[in-house]
Amino acid sequence: MRDTQSSVHTTHCCHKCGCKYFDPDCPVELGVLEAEYDCEDCQEREEELREQFSQMNLYELSQTLNLIHSFIEAKASE
Repeated sequence: MRDTQSSVHTTHCCHKCGCKYFDPDCPVELGVLEAEYDCEDCQEREEELREQFSQMNLYELSQTLNLIHSFIEAKASE
């Protein structure tokens, strides 16, 4: 039988977004358990990004990719 506390986290929390209940010991946020469903917040962010990117011209997309690349390099060096 599954732990009720864990099932609440696996059905609502996200490894990327964090615990929906602000629990510092959330097993999903800590990567101990996997979320059972795709995160609605992550899906909304992805849809917003797709919409924004679809409206950019090639120059704007190139500049955005350069910026993303810079963030990735900075994170990698942390």
